[in-house]
Amino acid sequence: MTEIKRLLELRTKLKRKKPEFIRQDAHKVKRLENKWRRPKGLHSKMRHKFKGYRKLVSKGYKSPLEVRGLSRDGRRIVIVSNVNDILQLEGKNHVAVIAKSVGMRKRLLIVEKANEKQITIVNVDNQKDFKKILEEKMMEKRMVKKATDKEVGKEEKKLKSNSDGRNQDKEEKKEPERDDSLQSLQKKELDRVLTKK
Repeated sequence: MTEIKRLLELRTKLKRKKPEFIRQDAHKVKRLENKWRRPKGLHSKMRHKFKGYRKLVSKGYKSPLEVRGLSRDGRRIVIVSNVNDILQLEGKNHVAVIAKSVGMRKRLLIVEKANEKQITIVNVDNQKDFKKILEEKMMEKRMVKKATDKEVGKEEKKLKSNSDGRNQDKEEKKEPERDDSLQSLQKKELDRVLTKK
């Protein structure tokens, strides 16, 4: 165990020195992403490993083999996508990461099982209060949905009342039409004044 601790410390030292590997000229050209792409140009200074140019990805930057794929405290990281995966893990030796594609309902079940078995989940903030936080989010969603449904209902009622009282609408519509015609006349005059030489 002491050997693993020593290697973990060595890994953290190495990773501090490790440069950020980005594509050639990604910092100059806006449309290029910061993902790594190997330079293949014939005269590429980066490919030739000239001094003063970005470093290339090479195996010398790897972490020691014994601690590769371990968490910072020396436990094996396992991707979990259902409750059965959690049941196979041990709290002392494993750390769980919930898969990206897992929905909220299944995620909640996974977190509950992990709490029972005392397994830490890396990509869940506040693991103990996860259920409360999730319920609060769901309540907020429901409240927003109710508010939008009420607004839609009011608009539908207005449309129905407008279709029922068509005769009243005709009288009311005449006045706004005059306003529109005045506005259109004013706009035409403005255009005429602006286009004159």
